[in-house]
Amino acid sequence: MTLAIGAQAAEFISRRDFAAYLPDRTVKRYLDDGKLHLVSGAPSFPYPTWFVWRNDISPEILMHIDAALIEIVKGIDTEMDEVFERLKRFALTLNQNSLPSNQQNADWERNF
Repeated sequence: MTLAIGAQAAEFISRRDFAAYLPDRTVKRYLDDGKLHLVSGAPSFPYPTWFVWRNDISPEILMHIDAALIEIVKGIDTEMDEVFERLKRFALTLNQNSLPSNQQNADWERNF
C-alpha cells in the first residue's frame, strides 16, 4: 500500500499493527503520545527540503525569510536530536535485557 507522506499515513499506521518508514516530523506527536514507536536498527533516509522564491523579492523581506528559515531548521534539528536520543536509549535497553519481545514492547510503551 502507498500513502502520501504526512499525517494521513501516520494516522493510518497508528491505528493498525503495521510498520512504516515515515519522516520524523510527521510522526513526532504520535511518538510523544505513545501511539507509534521507533524501531531499533531501522535505516534512516534523508529527506531534503528545498525553498524557492522569486528573484524580485526585496532584500528586507529576503532577510526576514532567511532568519525564519534558520530558526525553523534549528527547531527541526532539536526535534531530530530528541528522537535519536530516545532511539539510542531504547536500543541500549534492548541490548541490556534479554526479555521476550512482548515484554520489551511493554517496557518501551511504559518508559517512552
